[in-house]
Amino acid sequence: METLHPRASLWLLVLGTAVLLDLGTQPIWGIEDNSKLLTGINEKALTRFLIHVKRGMNDTPQYAVATLLPRAACQQPALAEQEGATIQKRLRDVRAKGKLDRDFYINQDNFMVAILQKGEYTTWHAEAVLVGTINTPDFRGNFLERFLATKKQQYPPNNSCFIFFSLISPCLDYCLNPNSSTYILSDLERSLQGFDSRFQAFAFKYAYEEDKPKGKKQVWEAWRQIPMPLFRCFFYPPASCMRCNNKTLDNRCFDEIWQFSAKDYFG
Repeated sequence: METLHPRASLWLLVLGTAVLLDLGTQPIWGIEDNSKLLTGINEKALTRFLIHVKRGMNDTPQYAVATLLPRAACQQPALAEQEGATIQKRLRDVRAKGKLDRDFYINQDNFMVAILQKGEYTTWHAEAVLVGTINTPDFRGNFLERFLATKKQQYPPNNSCFIFFSLISPCLDYCLNPNSSTYILSDLERSLQGFDSRFQAFAFKYAYEEDKPKGKKQVWEAWRQIPMPLFRCFFYPPASCMRCNNKTLDNRCFDEIWQFSAKDYFG
């Protein structure tokens, strides 16, 4: 009787485990596949805008910024450049005055910003702070929903663009886990009711360190639930923002993430 090579035996074990665990099953909390959502956002314009956001926050280790823009700024790189330069200046001013060291988030003009607090706030995620799902009962409230409601006259839902940028992608165990007290997706979706879905984007630069070993399939099944088109942005030359798609094997949005899912290997 022919003996299987040890490596082949290992892959069969992985595949068998995948079948038993049904790794290909869609998560029960699914909203929809954001890679299939229509978008009118120009990727070059998004890149130009977020370059300035990144500069405004400098080397802050983790932060999230939610911004309302005139729609044209999400379509035309030249206008995105102008809006971005303004945001960069305001973000630097917020940081220079130490406001983010005293407050868990800042609401200013047409943007909100939060950082990952240290010390007593180590359980807070910056993106959850902005949405309002903070893991502290005293500070609960949908801050993003209130922010958008107060800006509707200046930035009409049918003629504006909403950008949510988190330097590090949302953590699967917290912000994208429906059983977590910091779950952001239902509140994020509710906050954006009435705003044109074609002009919304969730963007990030890094994959969350603790998510990388979970594999591309598991990470994508969580990311794809974000109720707006998802972009990954790189800021080293040449800077670019690219839309994430559902092809786990050839998608640069999954750079840095290990392939550890049997579905990645066996289709």
